[in-house]
Amino acid sequence: MSNFELYFEVECDARGAGIGVVLTQFKHALSYFNEKLRGSRINGSTYEKEFYAVDRALEYWNHYLKLDPFLLCSDHKTFLTSMANTI
Repeated sequence: MSNFELYFEVECDARGAGIGVVLTQFKHALSYFNEKLRGSRINGSTYEKEFYAVDRALEYWNHYLKLDPFLLCSDHKTFLTSMANTI
């Protein structure tokens, strides 16, 4: 069960032909989804795939994430650096 008094963490990963995203609280998975990339998305750069994973996560779990701060985790250093510069 989720606790709305604690912050959520969104962990995103994009590899090859797919993306995977996990919603957690204190390292306990609450929900996850994955998606196979098709069309032009499969030929995109790793940066574009990681950004797409974040976009899908925010869309998918909008009802959990829109009200309070949350932690976004990714293993793509360039992506995280550019996100930090925009905040």
